Amino acid sequence: MTHADTETLEEIVGDLSDLPDSASGAKHLIWWGNIGFMLIEGTGLALAAAAYLYLMTQSSAWPQYGHAPPAWCGARSSPPDWF
Repeated sequence: MTHADTETLEEIVGDLSDLPDSASGAKHLIWWGNIGFMLIEGTGLALAAAAYLYLMTQSSAWPQYGHAPPAWCGARSSPPDWF
């Protein structure tokens, strides 16, 4: 590095001693990550509820009747029956 490059770097570097050691609340990146996760999960729940309500309005009988699921999939049994 030349002397001119060193002077440029010295001008850019500032005193960071006044900055806090860590952030809390909305200043922290993890807080924003948690908010984003809650928004994604809430959106998924709202979409599932909307799909349920839409399908319920499109059916003449609710819950819908149809063929029973095969016994091998476990849909007819409850967890106590598994043991």
